[in-house]
Order: sequence, then structure tokens, then C-alpha cells
Amino acid sequence: MQAIENYLLQIVSFFIGNWVAALILAAAIVLLYLKKPRLLFQLVGLIVLAVALLYIMIFLEKSMFSGVSSKERAYDVERQLK
Repeated sequence: MQAIENYLLQIVSFFIGNWVAALILAAAIVLLYLKKPRLLFQLVGLIVLAVALLYIMIFLEKSMFSGVSSKERAYDVERQLK
């Protein structure tokens, strides 16, 4: 999941740093909107849904595996009882 998060951040930083590519992407979106607006809304919806799903998965993975594992916690509890 860390690789996916890094890849998404690289895509965003590419378009932030490269204004020409961002303008070309914006022009393509405008042309697609003028020619086929329904297709554009479907594509945007699918992309937003996919990115949101990836970020939710990344968030859940980080929250579940943050800190120590349950095995390490069990060892700590066992040591405290002795």
C-alpha cells in the first residue's frame, strides 16, 4: 500500500510541478466536456471513486498496523505478569 500511496503522490506532484502537462490535461478535459459531457462525468466519477477507495484502504492499513503488533503486546503482558 505504501507503494500505491507514493505513486499517487508522484502523479499529483508531477502535475503541480509541470504546468505544461497540467494545461494539456485541462485542455483535454475541456474538449471532452464539449464533445461528450456524459462520458466525462462517468470517467471523473470512476476516477474519484477509485482514488477514494485507495486512500481509504491506505488509511485503514496505517491505522491497523500502527504501533506494535498484537504478538508483541502479548509478550509485554506476559512479562508484566511474571
